[in-house]
Amino acid sequence: MASRVLFGGLLLLIGIMYLWLAYESVKPQIQKGDIAAYVMAVFFLVAGIGAAAAGINLVRAKRR
Repeated sequence: MASRVLFGGLLLLIGIMYLWLAYESVKPQIQKGDIAAYVMAVFFLVAGIGAAAAGINLVRAKRR
């Protein structure tokens, strides 16, 4: 049980760091009002959500 919680926490931390880095990379373009930056931000969010879903599935698979 403790290993799953630790692994889940680690995945959460990695996900938060990923989203922060993604935001930092597009922040200057978003502040300029560049439309392409919004598209990049959406792609980053989709990739982050996909990574989180994969992590959740991995934790579920370890339970079985």
